[in-house]
Amino acid sequence: MTLEEAREAWAKIAKSDGGDCPCCDRFGKWYRRGINRTMAAGVVWLAVMSADGEWIEVPKKGPRWMIASNQFTTMRWWGLVERNLPMPDEDKKFSGFWRATELGIKWSKGEIKVPKYVWTYNNTVMEFEGPMVLVSECLENFSYKEVMDASYEPRKPKKKEE
Repeated sequence: MTLEEAREAWAKIAKSDGGDCPCCDRFGKWYRRGINRTMAAGVVWLAVMSADGEWIEVPKKGPRWMIASNQFTTMRWWGLVERNLPMPDEDKKFSGFWRATELGIKWSKGEIKVPKYVWTYNNTVMEFEGPMVLVSECLENFSYKEVMDASYEPRKPKKKEE
């Protein structure tokens, strides 16, 4: 078996239920993540706040709903937001400063679509999966004004009646 064949076989195992690597015996699994309302709303808020390229200290300036979930940070896997480098001479791992990327600003304005799902392994993007979605498709009754309102709370999906 070639190294490439071994990698392909391992990827199939890791993408399904996960398992132990035949080379290092460590457990590994790919995780699939889809864009939800809270993630999308976080990108919109950050895109408006950082439209001029400014880094925003999210823990101090972000709305409560966004800070409590901290789900917008996963949008870095789509390239929609980015984290500032760790602060020098501090005990903190990261500074808490984020901004929307150019791609994130375009997506938040409804100008482009991104894949709905991402597969990650060891905090690294392995692949994307469709369908391609607009921000409005990720937010029910999408309204920029509503998302920017300090009292905004992303709506929970309505349960289907059985």
